Amino acid sequence: MSRNMQYDRHITVFSPEGKLYQIEYSFKAIRLPGDTTIGVRGKDAVCLITTKKIEDKLVDPSSVTRMYRITPSIGCCVTGRLPDARALIYKSRQIAAEFQFDNGMAIPVRHLANELANYNQLFTQHAYKRVPGVSLLFCSVDDEIGPRLYMVDPAGACYGYHAVSTGAKEQEGMSTLEKMMKEKRAKDKEEKKSEDEEAPSTSSKVLNLNEAETVEFAIEALQKVLGVDFKSNQVEVAVVSKDRTRFRSLGEKEIDEYLTRISEKD
Repeated sequence: MSRNMQYDRHITVFSPEGKLYQIEYSFKAIRLPGDTTIGVRGKDAVCLITTKKIEDKLVDPSSVTRMYRITPSIGCCVTGRLPDARALIYKSRQIAAEFQFDNGMAIPVRHLANELANYNQLFTQHAYKRVPGVSLLFCSVDDEIGPRLYMVDPAGACYGYHAVSTGAKEQEGMSTLEKMMKEKRAKDKEEKKSEDEEAPSTSSKVLNLNEAETVEFAIEALQKVLGVDFKSNQVEVAVVSKDRTRFRSLGEKEIDEYLTRISEKD
C-alpha cells in the first residue's frame, strides 16, 4: 500500500504534510490531454491561444473547440478535461445571466471569475463531488479599467494576470512569457529614450501592445514554448479589444496572416 493511500480516498482529508491529494491529481489531469494555453494582456486587447488536437480523423474539426463565449464581451479558454469544462462553462453562463437579471447590467469579468472560483473551492471541503480537472482563462475589456485576464484553477484560486500559461508545458510557458515581457519592456524603454521622452516606470508590467501586437506576442510565445512552427489549423486563437469588445475566435485565414507576418519579421 502506498504512502498516501489512506489520504487520497476522500478530498476532505489532509495528509500529514498538509496536502489534499485529490487536488494535486486534478492539476495533473489538466496536463494529461497535452494541450498548452497562453493568455496575454496588452494595453488595448487580450488574446488567448491554445493548441488544437483532433484525436480521430473522422471527427469534424469545427466541432472541437476550447474557446467559449460566456457573455458577448467575456470569453473563456479551457484547459484540461473537456467534459468537466463544459459543466463549468454552463455554470459560468448561469452566474452571468443571474447577475444581469438581478442588477440590470452585464457581469464584470472579475466578479464572474471570483464567483466560479468560489464554486470550485466549495467542493474541496465537501466529499460529495469530484474537483474538476480543468483550468479556465477568462478575458474581457472592462469599461473602467480596460483589458482584464483571470485564471481560475481547480482548487478555487483566482488571480489576475498580465500574461499566463497553463496546461502541459505550464512552467516552460511562464518562463518564456517572463523573458519575453522583460525584453519587450526593455525595448520600449530604449525607444522612449531615443525619442528624448521620459522613460516609463520599470515597475509597470503592462505590455504596451495594441490588438495586432498582442496576438503576435501570444503566437510567438506559444511557438517558443512548443519549439515548432505550427499551422493555423493546429491552434485556436481568440481576442477581445477596446475597439471590438465582442469576444471572437480568429479564422484560419486570419491566423495564417499573423503567422506569415511573424515569419517575415524573423
